[in-house]
Amino acid sequence: RVLREADYLITNTPVMLRNFIENNRDIEGLGKKFCFISNGYDMDDFRDLPVPGGENEKFTMTYTGLLYGQRKPDTLFEAVRRLISGKAINAEEIRIKLIGNYKEGYINGLIEKYGLSGIVEVYPYMKHSECLKHLVSSDALLHIEGNAPGSEAFYSGKIFEYMNTGRPVLAIIPKNGAAAQLIRETRIGLVSDSDDVEQTMENIKKLYEMWQNKVSGFDPDREKIARYERKVLTGELADIFNKLVK
Repeated sequence: RVLREADYLITNTPVMLRNFIENNRDIEGLGKKFCFISNGYDMDDFRDLPVPGGENEKFTMTYTGLLYGQRKPDTLFEAVRRLISGKAINAEEIRIKLIGNYKEGYINGLIEKYGLSGIVEVYPYMKHSECLKHLVSSDALLHIEGNAPGSEAFYSGKIFEYMNTGRPVLAIIPKNGAAAQLIRETRIGLVSDSDDVEQTMENIKKLYEMWQNKVSGFDPDREKIARYERKVLTGELADIFNKLVK
């Protein structure tokens, strides 16, 4: 009833938009009054932050947010474990930061299971401004999402902040989902499927070697990234309001 009677419809990912239209083909003209406006980032949050990057003594990957259900670090941890055991990376030269509220027994159990003591550092919840400082000073930012039903249709809000840090994203997510599509379009990082340990290993090794050799193969599309600033997105919403009142 909502889809039939609304004058305009907005969802927040292109995958959701496609699904709504494909699943409701009997509603005439649905595609003409349906669009998506995504989440975004706020430039004001990035004022007065340190210059992105720097000379970290260890290759530093940072994850912010919760880990629960299908969103778990096992693929990442197994990839790092194999790279270390195969001597593709030096255990003394890698650091994984997890920032958020975690069940201590759960995280510590995983760290022990994968032999990553001294590599994984767990930080408690912190102010947003402090969290951003950790992000911009990292060598790679971790985006993790499981293959739960429907997970391919949505973005996690953190991906938009990640894209404006100037740091490459290492994404372990549904490879054909909305977030993967966004990462490829904006060229902000590397994607492997949620359960694909081999591709995750390749991506970590690529970023690690960039850090080792002090070179950047990271070439984000700044023009596309700018479209996700919240003032720009608000302008898109205002355009819809203008269409409706006319």
